[in-house]
Amino acid sequence: MEFRAMTHFALVFEKLDPKILEEKLSQWLQKIMGSVSSEIIPIDGKSLRGSYDA
Repeated sequence: MEFRAMTHFALVFEKLDPKILEEKLSQWLQKIMGSVSSEIIPIDGKSLRGSYDA
């Protein structure tokens, strides 16, 4: 059953235009995140621990 689900997702994603998908996802994120989306938010462990290079 898992294989068929993966096949269905692959069929859907291969029909999507990557540029349009990126544009629409960016617009959606801008709406839900507001001004936060223009800031850089570190999500890797090094930045969170403060061990990044200055």
